[in-house]
Amino acid sequence: MKIQRRSDSVNALRANDQVPGVIYGHGVDSTPIQVDYQVLRKALNQYGTAMTFETELEGETHIVYIKDYQEDFLANYKVIHFDLMKVSATDTISASVPLNFLNRDGIAGAGQVVSTNLNEIEVEYQVGKGTNSIDVDLAPLKLVDAIYVKDVTVPEGITVLNDSEQIVANLTSVSEVVEEVEEVEEDDGEDVVFTTEDTDDVAEPEEE
Repeated sequence: MKIQRRSDSVNALRANDQVPGVIYGHGVDSTPIQVDYQVLRKALNQYGTAMTFETELEGETHIVYIKDYQEDFLANYKVIHFDLMKVSATDTISASVPLNFLNRDGIAGAGQVVSTNLNEIEVEYQVGKGTNSIDVDLAPLKLVDAIYVKDVTVPEGITVLNDSEQIVANLTSVSEVVEEVEEVEEDDGEDVVFTTEDTDDVAEPEEE
């Protein structure tokens, strides 16, 4: 991905389908940058926020990963800003990696639903060993009650930082889900009682 030093205001860049950002990290001063929107979108789809890749700025190559980005939910979640973290080849990176659930259909029996308790996990890895997502096969839920962090298969070179006994997904009865929703509604519902003291200061409409 080729980036450029920022040359215009943020609003002007966005109007020209450019995304403002910043690069910082190992051996580089914090520098405002810009990149074509489609180029950034492609990088996000390919590398996510955990995989490292090479980028070029003013003829110099840097190893980076997309540490953060912001989206405008009013503009169909269009990316409006991004951060690139420069790393060295010997660095260890900690990041959140999204989980991609497979074989969800046909798992739950009558009166059951599949509940996913984690949508991402925290991992640690050396530069070049990251991944943009981790697959979780839900098929074992036909035979077991739950899938735990310890059951998730991760690529070689990646260490999971979550508690190994943390539940990733399990089967829940529909009645339990309904009860939970009802409890939340009961907790949130508050009766408002008006007293004569509340209405003393309310002006009555004048008669015409």
